[in-house]
Amino acid sequence: MKARKNIIILIVFIAIAGCTKDRIGQSNLIPNGDFESWSENLLLANWESNSCPFCDPPFETYIVQKDSSAYHGKFAAKFIYNNIYAAWAENKFSLSAHPLFLGGYVKCNLYGTDTVSVRIKLYMNKEVVDSGEWLGTSSIADYQHIDIPISQHSSQVDSALIRITGGHRTGPAGKNTEFWVDYLNLE
Repeated sequence: MKARKNIIILIVFIAIAGCTKDRIGQSNLIPNGDFESWSENLLLANWESNSCPFCDPPFETYIVQKDSSAYHGKFAAKFIYNNIYAAWAENKFSLSAHPLFLGGYVKCNLYGTDTVSVRIKLYMNKEVVDSGEWLGTSSIADYQHIDIPISQHSSQVDSALIRITGGHRTGPAGKNTEFWVDYLNLE
């Protein structure tokens, strides 16, 4: 009888752990968080950005680029500084459970003391209730995993906003800051 009770308790704990893991860890809730989907116009699907591949001013405007140098899958997003303004992309989406971390893979070639960033804000009824950020302040030659802890002030959330920002410095002979991001996920 005692062994049967222990088995039932074990099954209940496994079921609870499985449900919690499925809500956040196993499934990637970030629309196009793996950066695999791009439009025919070379725009990053599900993300808003300041990139304009077909604009024609006297400076580069395709600054959030589809790049085959990916950590996972076929593509990553590459953010480049165009000597005028920093590249950025943001994705706002619904969320029903509060994540602990925003994870992902990054690499970058930074010029001088430049900085790149990945930020997340969690909302409840249009109010920011929790957040987290990662700042890149040195070059990273190969993809490195990042875990961005998200504050835990509120137990309820209804949406999230992720914003990625590239650098804002120009180096010698056009050696501008470059920043790659791939395979973002909530943990």
